[in-house]
Amino acid sequence: MDENKTFVTRFDRPYIMGVSIIAVVLYHLVSFTNIYRHTSASIFLNGYLGVDAFFVLSTFGLCFSFEKNDITTFYKHRIKRLFPLYIIFLLIVYFIFRPSASLLNIIAFQCSGLSVIKALHTDVEWYTPSIICVYLLFPLLYYCGKKMQHCNVWWHLLAANAVAVFGHFIAPYISFGNNFVGRFPIIVSGVIIYFMYKNGRGKDVLIYISLLLLETMVLTESHFLSMLMLLLVWSFKYINLRPFYRIISFIGKYSFELYLAQTLSTFYYMRVSPIENNYLMVLSALLLTIPIFFAFIAIYKYSSQLIKA
Repeated sequence: MDENKTFVTRFDRPYIMGVSIIAVVLYHLVSFTNIYRHTSASIFLNGYLGVDAFFVLSTFGLCFSFEKNDITTFYKHRIKRLFPLYIIFLLIVYFIFRPSASLLNIIAFQCSGLSVIKALHTDVEWYTPSIICVYLLFPLLYYCGKKMQHCNVWWHLLAANAVAVFGHFIAPYISFGNNFVGRFPIIVSGVIIYFMYKNGRGKDVLIYISLLLLETMVLTESHFLSMLMLLLVWSFKYINLRPFYRIISFIGKYSFELYLAQTLSTFYYMRVSPIENNYLMVLSALLLTIPIFFAFIAIYKYSSQLIKA
């Protein structure tokens, strides 16, 4: 299957990821400092939708990787991409900010994905363990999608609703439950859309997304914007405007590094910073993010060379 004729093209994927991580960073900056109250900065409170884009792009892209590699190579790529840098991040968090959990528990539960379970939550960050859980469950998602690839679009809609209902029942036992399990339909949709395109069912993708959007509009407003994100990502390849393409695509390529950098400079730094003015706090956190971001890129590249050697 030609990746440049699917849900989102290979050419556009890093750009969308760049826009998404910038939106997430702005969301964290304004929400953690409350500067959105009674100001125009409240527009950034929808920046969390960047996470929805990441989840659907991740599962959609993983399908290509899973088909090109055996399962051992597939997981080697995932381990090399995440764990060396992530363990360094966890060490920094532990030794500088001293969270309540022990270092062993933090590394064990965060790197295994077990910290998504409320009883094992380490209060470090929720996104990476959630992604790890997606990676661990991905073979099951892939083979279920493959089994259903020729089914009518209504069956795909039923499958998305089934995982949504499942997520609703397990949410009380999941740390930051709605952040993760509330996105189950988005996660599953990446696989569903992949197989639709693989079988030349591009029109069914639009029908499927539209039905999900209509359903959330009728039943619940809480996930309406998340489903709208599916439609926006799908339509992006028809938009020719790409301002700052190289810069934003570079940011998208290293979005995980930027995510970890801004986590240190917002969630943790704001806990210990002596700055009381919220606007100065945002500015200082933003400036601190930049050197950490490039340091994490250097660590990732160096660790990748070591593992390759």
